[in-house]
Amino acid sequence: MGSRLLPGGFWALSTTRSFGKRLSQEPVLSDEILDLLGRGIRVGFGKAGAARPETKAAMALFEGQEPYAAHFSLHGLGFAEGAWCLICKEWAEKAAVYMDSFAALCGKLDFPQHDIDRKGEKGFVRIGKGYTTTPHSEPMKQFFLDKNDPETEAKFKPTSMQFIQSLGGNPLCIVSELPLFHIGVPSPDLDHLTTTEVKNALSEIRARHSPLTARHLDSMCEQYDVKPTPIDLQIRLQTGMIVLALQEVL
Repeated sequence: MGSRLLPGGFWALSTTRSFGKRLSQEPVLSDEILDLLGRGIRVGFGKAGAARPETKAAMALFEGQEPYAAHFSLHGLGFAEGAWCLICKEWAEKAAVYMDSFAALCGKLDFPQHDIDRKGEKGFVRIGKGYTTTPHSEPMKQFFLDKNDPETEAKFKPTSMQFIQSLGGNPLCIVSELPLFHIGVPSPDLDHLTTTEVKNALSEIRARHSPLTARHLDSMCEQYDVKPTPIDLQIRLQTGMIVLALQEVL
């Protein structure tokens, strides 16, 4: 087809733990360490300037290989009700076969899809159950401008997906969002998310207890059926996501 395929997976999950070990809630849920806005490895692509050496290296690798048929960013969530998949808006109406195939894979693996409607906030537009458009730096910038926060707005730069798209062609860009911890209690509807309840409960627990121990989390995890998502299951879902997407474009 004259197109090259190069996965753009930027892993945010520490690999210091063995795949054979089951994740423990306490050390992960007791604290969150995030890259500062504008310093993440997923942003800082293109003429706006690379934020980190890793993005500069990725840009050098990507350039000269275009056009691309697909681009994948493999991400994780702290916790969610299932697998969440983001698809670039240019393919939102053309990826029905992929969406049905990935939903079938989730069913086969007995793992639900995380469903959320952010109503366009920061560029997240719900396409269907378990699917949302990928975020974009411009809506994100506008979100903070609307909050009269130009300092934060200035930190948002183009993503790797935007950079790949700028090289031409019409690549299918997909972001995987798989939870480290699965919330087993489903939301009653899109306006009352169990995920929000868990986040609020976790914030309260963190405010009351420092340092956290496993027993501080036991009640919340039992109430919402919060359990570690097996690493091998996460890998099967991400691999399936890639394979099914490639079947769509090749």
